[in-house]
Amino acid sequence: MVKTDFGGEGGVKQSKGRNWQRILLPVVGLLLITASGIIAYILSTPVANFLRANLAAFPRENTQAVQLAVAFAIFLILIAIFGTIYASIVPKPPKGITETELDKEKKDKLLEAERAKRRKRDMKNRMREQRKK
Repeated sequence: MVKTDFGGEGGVKQSKGRNWQRILLPVVGLLLITASGIIAYILSTPVANFLRANLAAFPRENTQAVQLAVAFAIFLILIAIFGTIYASIVPKPPKGITETELDKEKKDKLLEAERAKRRKRDMKNRMREQRKK
């Protein structure tokens, strides 16, 4: 752990070091997108032929635009599937806040509010006393 002093009012930050999962996230995402695009383009022709044979409303002409539209739909489906799998597999970062810390913070806020009320009440009493004199 590397400790860095920020000086002034700041505290001491402890570096977590290199987290390889976090560093490689963009690379994994790029690989998943690329793989999804390749798979979608390869599967677009057979899927388009299947849809032409089974759906009456599907366009009959065999154009590049139809193939790209089918490929884009497959691409979106694959991205949704891979994204769901990836989100369920990647470990979640540990929570920085616990219930006891939240309870302590709530109690501190309540105590501070009570102190503020008391100070305000004391100030009003002193002002009253000064006016009477």
